[in-house]
Order: sequence, then C-alpha cells, then structure tokens
Amino acid sequence: MKSNARKSGRVLSVLRLIENIIRSAVNETVDKAITRLIRDQYTENLFEMIPATKKVGITNLIEIAMRANQGTPISRPLGSPNHLSPWKKSCSIPSTFFVYRPLKM
Repeated sequence: MKSNARKSGRVLSVLRLIENIIRSAVNETVDKAITRLIRDQYTENLFEMIPATKKVGITNLIEIAMRANQGTPISRPLGSPNHLSPWKKSCSIPSTFFVYRPLKM
C-alpha cells in the first residue's frame, strides 16, 4: 500500500513540475508579446490589424496585403466579391418611389 501512495505522490509531483514549467513558459511568452504590442511603433504594431480588419473587412485586407506583397494588382475577375440575391440586384428601395404627403385635416 505504501508503494502505491509513493508512486501516486511522485506522479503528482512530476505533474506539478510540468505544470510549473508550462506556466512559466506561457507567462514569459505572453509578457514578451504584450511588451511588443505596447512598445512597437504604430505603423509596425501587430495589434493595428484588429481595427483595420473591422474597418476594411478580412477579404479586402487580405487582397490589400497580396497587392502590397506583389506590387501588382491581384488577378481576379472584375466585379464585386459580394453575391446579391436576384431580388436585391435592383438595389432600389421601394419607399423612394413614393412621395410622402401628410394628410390634411
């Protein structure tokens, strides 16, 4: 019985050692990443990708990066990457066809 308790105690101590090693490695990596995000210049900051993606969209951001890397326009067919349903192709709002006139009382 004592040998089983010793083995489980050793296993737990090894697991705690591995947990501490992983925790310290993750802590150091996160610290370096946060320090880099804080200290990098605005034009070189990796965090700037988040607001840029929100403003431009992921598809356009990737196309911009491809153009910047190659220095030439990307070769894709002309037109919008957005596919509209047949009902929305007219792109008109029915309420714009009618003039609002308040009722006279």
